[in-house]
Amino acid sequence: MSYALAVGGGMAALGMASSFMGSMGANQAAEAAAMQQQLMKQNAEFQRKWTVDTNNRNILKNNLAKAISNRQLENLAITERGLAEVYGKMGFDNAKSQYSKQTNQINAALLSSVSGRGISASSGTARALLRQNIDNAHTNMANLKITQMNKNRDIVTAYNNTLAKRDFNYMELQTFLAGDTSSVNAQTSTGMMIAQAGITGLTAGLQGYSMAGGFNKAPPPAGASGAPPIGGPAFDVGAFNRSL
Repeated sequence: MSYALAVGGGMAALGMASSFMGSMGANQAAEAAAMQQQLMKQNAEFQRKWTVDTNNRNILKNNLAKAISNRQLENLAITERGLAEVYGKMGFDNAKSQYSKQTNQINAALLSSVSGRGISASSGTARALLRQNIDNAHTNMANLKITQMNKNRDIVTAYNNTLAKRDFNYMELQTFLAGDTSSVNAQTSTGMMIAQAGITGLTAGLQGYSMAGGFNKAPPPAGASGAPPIGGPAFDVGAFNRSL
């Protein structure tokens, strides 16, 4: 019996040690694999965030360039319209003044001509000539105003055409959504490793005890060496494991 116990205890110890060392090695390998997986996830996440940041910097640069260009176009349109309106009004005023002078000069020439011919300035002929000259002056002035109105319309059209060159297609910034960088914990706790080693050691000890005849009802006869022969009833290891 003591021999069977010794054999069973030795096999139990060896089984426990072997199981625990195996679990330790597997645990270290799982820890290294999990760490590598986490580093790969973190690196991929860093590269993704770097790409988003780079794209956003380029988007901001492009949007800023568009905003500066739009402001320049607005300033240009305002300047060109202001100058065109000022010079247009000056030209209109000068033309109107010239028409007034020409009308007065023509009227004075008509009166002088009529007086030189001995015709009274209040006569029908003199009044008809003056009326015709005044009507011509009114027609010319109306045409001058229409021309100025067309010029003003062209100035507004040019102003709007310049403003239409602005680009308001600003791009929106990209949003970075953080992903999962955690690792899968495939490690086995120390308590679980000890429990597994204990079960393995107990199973191996019972197998050794059975092989040494520890489950025989009567002590086996001593052999030539003084140790009982290995034998005895077979131990159902599967049934024992299922009972656990």
